[in-house]
Parts: sequence; C-alpha cells; structure tokens
Amino acid sequence: WRDGAVAAPPNLAVARQSADGETVLVLRRADEGYSAAAVDFTGKEIFQLHLGPRVELVSLTANGRYVQVLWGLHGQPLLHSFLDLRSRERRDIPAADTGLGRAEIGEDGRVRSGGKLLHAFQ
Repeated sequence: WRDGAVAAPPNLAVARQSADGETVLVLRRADEGYSAAAVDFTGKEIFQLHLGPRVELVSLTANGRYVQVLWGLHGQPLLHSFLDLRSRERRDIPAADTGLGRAEIGEDGRVRSGGKLLHAFQ
C-alpha cells in the first residue's frame, strides 16, 4: 500500500512496525501539524490520532497493541497520548506530570515513569 501524506519531523522516522508486521504506525503531515495513524498490513486504517505541529516521540509496542506519542502545540506544554488500539481507549498525560523520567508504555499496557505507575489499560 502507499500513502502520499506520510511525513515526519527531521528527528523521527515516518513509520514504526510491530514485531509480527501486522500493524504499522505512520506519521502524516496535515494542515495544522501531524497525525499518527495505525494501519494494518493491507493499509486499512485502524485509528488516527490528530496531533499538533510539534512531535517529539512516536512509538508502537512490539505486540502492536499500544501507541505512545509525545506532542504539543506551539507555545503549549508537551502531552503524552497513549492509545490501546484494541479497545480504542486513549489516555493523555501532561509531560509535566510524569516526574523526572519520561513516560513509557509496555506491552502489558502499563504506563510508567521512573518506576511509578501512571496508568494501566485493561
């Protein structure tokens, strides 16, 4: 499949792929910034997350179930957005609320920062 809108900021790759190759997370350029879209191996969109013009981190867990994006609007604080692709549940956590460490999501759906549990998807 092809996607002509795929683009990323200079510091990021345009795509991340799950270990089994079934799910791909791509960044797309939009009028007001970027979006992150999860697509299956045929190119069918699973979910799209509209972001701002500032994207610092994009990740997909190896099992292809969870997405993490660190993003923000110009002049606004950064925000971590976490998404469970199976349930479509989304959790946003301001970067300022994650303490000294950077928040990360594991394959178990648990969001942690510096060893502290911030959220757990079911």
